[in-house]
Amino acid sequence: MLVLGALGSVATNRFEPSLPTSETCTDEGWRGVLGALEVGPDGPGAFEPWREGDSVEVSVGGQGAPMIAARLRVTGPSLPACLPQATRLLDGAGVEAGGDANALRLVEPSAGAMVSGTLLMIFYGGPEPDALYRWTTSAGGLDVELTLEADSWGELVIAAQPAPRADAGPR
Repeated sequence: MLVLGALGSVATNRFEPSLPTSETCTDEGWRGVLGALEVGPDGPGAFEPWREGDSVEVSVGGQGAPMIAARLRVTGPSLPACLPQATRLLDGAGVEAGGDANALRLVEPSAGAMVSGTLLMIFYGGPEPDALYRWTTSAGGLDVELTLEADSWGELVIAAQPAPRADAGPR
């Protein structure tokens, strides 16, 4: 019975935010609108957004789960210290393949913008060879959508992006 209870807990919490880290924060209720939102890889040095053809590294987290580490860059007239965000990864059939919904500390001022701490997105099971995935990050009234393509070895790259929708823009 104990095993079933534990498994049920894992199943119902699958799409909850990942555990807080030193780069997450408590959402103070900021609901402003951003001027721009970009997503790029985590790492040292200046922020660079992901572009078509860029590799997306999948690493193994401390508990053995596949993860993608990313950062956000935001601009706007009034930026919070703690940015609420939601990131989802869907497979080609529209099934949830990963996600994170922790608010992120904006830690690094950069030429009229702020860069977030590390967003650690759990990637359930990791990439399947020859698969497509849709990454969506929502924050401050904006959405960033990226198509990730896995090659025959399961290595991910940013694929060509579809043309923006006519209704794209602040929500």
